[in-house]
Amino acid sequence: MDNIDANKKAADKRDFSKIVKFVIQGFIILIVVIVGILFARMLLESNTATNIKEKTLLTGYASSARKHHGRYLEYTNVCSELGLSSGVVCDESETTYRFMIQIDSDNYYCVDQTGFTGAVALEDISKHGCR
Repeated sequence: MDNIDANKKAADKRDFSKIVKFVIQGFIILIVVIVGILFARMLLESNTATNIKEKTLLTGYASSARKHHGRYLEYTNVCSELGLSSGVVCDESETTYRFMIQIDSDNYYCVDQTGFTGAVALEDISKHGCR
């Protein structure tokens, strides 16, 4: 009888140990999921995500401007023909273009016909390009 009780106690300890391990693993997984969700939410709400979206948008406009130049051999009217998003500043001439979007109170993200892409201060922007 004592042998059976000892075996039952040992089995109960193994079962309890398995349950504890399972609960701990569940909590770890839950913590990882919560941290991941919070990180993703923070990233989506941050300026970094916005800046990536804006950079991608302006890079697409620059690609369209180059195609426009290939078709018409000039950049004239590129601003009006692209249907730009609100907040995008566009300047063009026969030989130049630039697209800008404000990224903070003092700086713009700018792309132009020279291939320049980057942040520039408003006072550093030239008449027909980003620099």
